[in-house]
Amino acid sequence: MLVPALALAVAGLGAPAAAAPAASVLECAGKPATIVGTPGFDDIVGTPAADVIVALDGDDAIRGLGGDDTICGGDGEDVIFGQNGDDLVLGGAGHDIIQGGAGDDDVRGGAGHDIVGGGNGDDDVIGDVGHDRLTGGNGRDFMSGDAGDDHIFGNDDFDVLLGDAGNDRLSGGRENDLIFGGANNDILSGGHGDDGLDGGPGNDTLTGGDGDDGLVGGSGNDQLSGGAGSDGLEGDDGNDRLTGGSGDDGLGGGSGDDILIGGDGNDGLNGGNGRDQISGGKGTELIFGGAGDDIIQGGSDSDRILGDAGNDRIHGNGGDDIIDGGAGNDYASGGNGNDRMEGGSGNDRLFGNADDDNLDGQTGVNFNNGGAGTNICQNPAVGPGC
Repeated sequence: MLVPALALAVAGLGAPAAAAPAASVLECAGKPATIVGTPGFDDIVGTPAADVIVALDGDDAIRGLGGDDTICGGDGEDVIFGQNGDDLVLGGAGHDIIQGGAGDDDVRGGAGHDIVGGGNGDDDVIGDVGHDRLTGGNGRDFMSGDAGDDHIFGNDDFDVLLGDAGNDRLSGGRENDLIFGGANNDILSGGHGDDGLDGGPGNDTLTGGDGDDGLVGGSGNDQLSGGAGSDGLEGDDGNDRLTGGSGDDGLGGGSGDDILIGGDGNDGLNGGNGRDQISGGKGTELIFGGAGDDIIQGGSDSDRILGDAGNDRIHGNGGDDIIDGGAGNDYASGGNGNDRMEGGSGNDRLFGNADDDNLDGQTGVNFNNGGAGTNICQNPAVGPGC
């Protein structure tokens, strides 16, 4: 049952004893209502024109039809379809199901655990308070979970996803997306396309997926995986685990005790501050240990490795490697291949292992062991296998 807007009037002969009170006018988002529901269940259907619908309390079913509609679901568990037009839909309190439909819509779930979809068009989809499920649909969408543990899906076209507060799961979809986890422990997935992911505060899990992605863990102990493509990964604060995957990747651990794995491709890895563990994987790698006592594995190809400051342990493994221990008391092993090794400052131990190696202990009290092959040793000039 629909209740039309009432106008109160007082008519009579002679002067009235008192003026009649003015009728209250219901509004939605500051607009006077053209269709008003009841406190109970209503099945409300708009018109082809622009409607302003106020459903009031109760579990209501609302369809806007055509026009640029403004819809307030009110309290209760409502099912709302904006349908055609650029609609503003406010779910209100209760666990609502809202679909914006065709057009550029602004859809907000309100309090409660809501299921909200923008539909076709460039939409703003906001979950508000509660554990919400948000879907953008076709078009360039902006989605924000706001408070609560939300699931947010970008779908087609370029989307911006914001988890905000809560432990959120965000998936970018098919195109190039920007995804921000916000506070707490979030799970971010870029999907297809060249995506940008920022975990924000908390212990987050970020996966770039296909494409050339940029991932930033933010504060907290994060896990970052670039996936396919040439990706850039930055752990930032905390003890992070970074895996480049396939492609030519750049990995930066930031501060904290980090684990960096280059994977396939020609990668650049920088441990940053902290006691880091770095593995180059396949491909020609450029590796910097950074400050701290690091453990570095060069991989199967010809790598360039700088231990930097700290007492580092470096293994070149396969390939013709160039190794510089940097400052500190370092241990370096060239592995197979014709390696060039420098100890840097500090008391270093250098082992060439197989093939023809060039070892230079440089400053400090050093020990050189060239191993098998025709080797050159400096500082000291002699040693086992030299």
